[in-house]
Amino acid sequence: MDEVRKKENVLELQREIIEGISKDYFSVLLVELDQGQIYSYREAGSNGKRIADFCRSYHDRWTELLPAYAKDLVSDASRENFLEELSFEKLKSTNEDYSFTYEYMSDEGVLYYQARVSYVKKKDRTRAVVIGTRDIDDLIKKERLQKEELRKAYIQAENASKAKTDFLNSMSHDIRTPMNVILGYNQLMKKKLSDPVLVDYQKKIEQSGNLLLSIINDVLNMARIESGKSVLVESSESIVDMVEEVSNVFGAMAKEKEIVLDTKMDIKHKQVLCDSTKVKEILVNLIGNAIKYTPNGGHVTVDIKEFECSKEGYGTYQIQIIDTGIGMSESFIPTLFDPFTCEATGDIIGTGLGMPIVKKLVDMMGGTIDVESKLGKGSTFTITIDHKLGNEEKDKVKQEDLVVSKHSLEGKHVLLAEDNELNAEFSKIILEDCGLHVDLARDGLECVGKVIQKPVGTYDFILMDIQMPNMNGYLATQKIRAIPDKNTIPIIAMSANAFDEDKKQALKAGMDGYISKPIDMDKLQSQIIEILKEKAGQ
Repeated sequence: MDEVRKKENVLELQREIIEGISKDYFSVLLVELDQGQIYSYREAGSNGKRIADFCRSYHDRWTELLPAYAKDLVSDASRENFLEELSFEKLKSTNEDYSFTYEYMSDEGVLYYQARVSYVKKKDRTRAVVIGTRDIDDLIKKERLQKEELRKAYIQAENASKAKTDFLNSMSHDIRTPMNVILGYNQLMKKKLSDPVLVDYQKKIEQSGNLLLSIINDVLNMARIESGKSVLVESSESIVDMVEEVSNVFGAMAKEKEIVLDTKMDIKHKQVLCDSTKVKEILVNLIGNAIKYTPNGGHVTVDIKEFECSKEGYGTYQIQIIDTGIGMSESFIPTLFDPFTCEATGDIIGTGLGMPIVKKLVDMMGGTIDVESKLGKGSTFTITIDHKLGNEEKDKVKQEDLVVSKHSLEGKHVLLAEDNELNAEFSKIILEDCGLHVDLARDGLECVGKVIQKPVGTYDFILMDIQMPNMNGYLATQKIRAIPDKNTIPIIAMSANAFDEDKKQALKAGMDGYISKPIDMDKLQSQIIEILKEKAGQ
């Protein structure tokens, strides 16, 4: 009696479990795969009863029930695929025991149903499928609502990102413009000073101004890198020139602190294809930090090595910045590349952005960066990047041509479009110091007007500011490019913005070159000469 009761309890428990699992389905059928016989387990609601009626009408045969069910209860758009996916032949041909779901629309074309098919083995070892059908219309509507909300959230995020980019562009221009004027005039003042006290004041203004500009650039660059706006713009450059240029920038600072700044080179190929601006930004951060955190009388070494690369036409370049500075604690090193993290270093001030920028730039170039450091012993930063090799002979000839041709700029006539009075005055002074004749336009509209009014050949090239009232530099360039007989005048963008996409936009507008402020006359001369030679060769 107890055995009978125990079996009854087990059966009751199984029934309760099956009932609990099945309650979400308005129909549960078992289809035997040997003969196609149907057994109905659950018939809930009007839809369940309709399926049960089909079973009885078609003698509980799946091959007869399925077409009739599809004709009356499945939408035209879903019917063909429904018949294929749930056909007796397809159900029977599946050898593995597994489950799948199939979704389809009702005959009204507004409700969604889901059929869940599970393969089972009966006690007699024959196979069958259990098909449960449920209404998923609410789930579909919920998913659609969620997708719509995600779509709106994505649009809002895109708009916020664009607003952030626009804000950063504006901030870049508005902050860098006065800083460039300050640093530019400070450089001009340096040439006129003879009093040692005033020279010292000028030097400190220059150092502080450069530090402030560096901090501004770090904040703006970090934001742009994180927003995905920063891209690589590669050209053939000399590794030697890039390292020497950055090292020379810090020469005076190293000398003042009596730090020995050594540069070592062990490379076969000087010319590489790279984004020189970003490579120099990496070097500026690392060499600058090495000197900043190395006490007076210390030693900083910049060691460049080239190794064989597995990729044909490439070289593996290793840059090591080694200093005898204050070093870092072992606990701080794991957080070194996190934004806004700085280790307490007494009076030395930092934004905590330099190292994260370096890490992100190295990652962009597909390289690696490693650091070894001990408190009181110094630090070693090791960067390894594969660079495509450049054309050594071609670039050598190019550089020689530029050096020879620089004197040819004397007497050239330039139209300078600049709305900022101080920038215009400063730019005019340094251009005239190089022997150039300068004509000034206060905005893009005046610039276009002067090009139209003056005879053909008056202007050898135009220096065009980007952000100007009445007509910006992009539109002014497009207007000039539409003027017959004068549409080939070389136009070089001259902007406080220093981002890659600004340069791309300038070139897209029809400009021939791009230089950021404050003007570096050597770079400007080189670019003008290149463009003039290119135009002459056309």
